[in-house]
Amino acid sequence: MGLIDYLRRLGREPAPAPLPPGGRSSREETHSFTTGAASYLSYWDGIEPTLPPSYLDQITRIAVVNPDMSQAVANWVALGNPGHDLIITGDRHNVETAYKRLNAKARDLARHTAGIDGLINKYLEQVALTGAISSEDVVRLGSDPGVDQVVIVPAAQIRFRQEHNEYVPYQLVDRQEVRLNPVTYRYLAHMTIENSPYAKPPMIAALEPILDQRAMKKNLQYVIKKFGLFGLISAAVKPPRREMSETAGEYRQRVQEHLSGVLEAFKKNFHEGLAVYSDDIKVERTNITSDARGIQELFRLNEEQVFSGLGSDPSMHGRTYSKTESYARVVYNLLLNHAAGFQRPVKRRIERTYQLDLSLAGIPVEGISLQFRKSWSQDPLTEAKAQQVAWNVVREKVDSGLLDPDSGARELGYDSWDDAARIIGGATGPATNENSRQHRFSFDQTAQLYRHVRPRLAVTAANGSPRKDSIAIHNTEPAATTVEDWLEL
Repeated sequence: MGLIDYLRRLGREPAPAPLPPGGRSSREETHSFTTGAASYLSYWDGIEPTLPPSYLDQITRIAVVNPDMSQAVANWVALGNPGHDLIITGDRHNVETAYKRLNAKARDLARHTAGIDGLINKYLEQVALTGAISSEDVVRLGSDPGVDQVVIVPAAQIRFRQEHNEYVPYQLVDRQEVRLNPVTYRYLAHMTIENSPYAKPPMIAALEPILDQRAMKKNLQYVIKKFGLFGLISAAVKPPRREMSETAGEYRQRVQEHLSGVLEAFKKNFHEGLAVYSDDIKVERTNITSDARGIQELFRLNEEQVFSGLGSDPSMHGRTYSKTESYARVVYNLLLNHAAGFQRPVKRRIERTYQLDLSLAGIPVEGISLQFRKSWSQDPLTEAKAQQVAWNVVREKVDSGLLDPDSGARELGYDSWDDAARIIGGATGPATNENSRQHRFSFDQTAQLYRHVRPRLAVTAANGSPRKDSIAIHNTEPAATTVEDWLEL
């Protein structure tokens, strides 16, 4: 399948110039004094964003220095990338060629990260912070055409214009609006507000309580610096005797100098952990923490608002506000569902990059699908028991005739039942595999390579019968093997 046919399948005709000159339409920003002014002027040009673009820059910067937001992003990346498989559909020879090429691309597409696995992490981070994937495939033309690398285009620089009833993305960079190529650039939003083309940042609601948190910490730092950890220390100092020859002004000045000397001595003594003073000085200490018992509750309320804005939970950040195990499981499953939502634009973006590379290289395949693996279970035993119960219920429905096998398979999350004859015994012949043109490749995160998952044919006899017409052949999927083993089949 060529690039033109692939784009038509997506419902989009290629532009008059399908590929950008030089392989890339986006640009890197060079900072200057006039760039900021141009950004504010262009804010009102085109489709007005629901939120000021400066919010995206602010979220990105805060996520670096704020511990709660930084940990939330790390959690979303960890939950959203449990590993993935690649399914390539097509002729055997073309799939083999595509596999070899994509295995090399998986290491080189993201130059400054750990290959395709690092690119997935970067995409998940971008979705968590800005709500969208904004990236461009830098293509290489000539004798060996293909996608040379993938670059991130900051979402804060994207502006949309409505042209011919379509939202067309532009990049605002160095006081210029650059039209982005529709073939190489993609902006995929996780969620939008009404009909706006701009993505809604998932963590935008956490900005206000985080700013309040910074003000609270600043005030607390002032109190600690002003009064110290021991509280407020006051000393009643007996003034020196007035000399007969001193005027009132001279005496006041000498008393002030004496108090200043005592103050400096106290500062030095308490700093070293030792206080020495004469019996004419009376020292008293006021514990300010005894009257500040509500500070902890205020910080807790603020943190709960921050976690709500982040879409996270205190238990995921080491806070033990709720200690029940059942509550923790509910929260964990809810966060897994959110992480699955972040995976969808990542899946579509990488599929498009791989398809574009194969199309430019002239390798015809029918389709490419990236599937994320199941995330780690917090309670695998309970989950396995629940799956067993669900399987038994569906099996009883199929055995009783309430459901046909394919409907039962869909209830269990599969497309179809592979061998319906084995449900009630007495298989009528070998099972047919309708997806024989689909080949699965499992990504090895340690080796940073795709490994072919070889289907294995297993011969079994139904109900222990030795008759030939009772033999059934079905497919199993063992651990990933090398492509050399696969090619020997």
